[in-house]
Amino acid sequence: MYDPRFLIAWLVVLLSGGALELVALFRRGTPDTLSELVWMVLRMHRAYWFIGALFMGWLSVHFLSFGMYP
Repeated sequence: MYDPRFLIAWLVVLLSGGALELVALFRRGTPDTLSELVWMVLRMHRAYWFIGALFMGWLSVHFLSFGMYP
């Protein structure tokens, strides 16, 4: 059985992130969207590319296995 408090918490996180992204998109002059932040971090050091690739690999397997693979 799932706890509805976590559902509400994740909805709040996703909706607030969406609102933040919309504000960032309408402020066109500044690099403050999530995509621009991720690219800025990836350009900092080559090791961040490796960490990012590992995370994206895990996330892909996690979603494609419907959460069965931790």
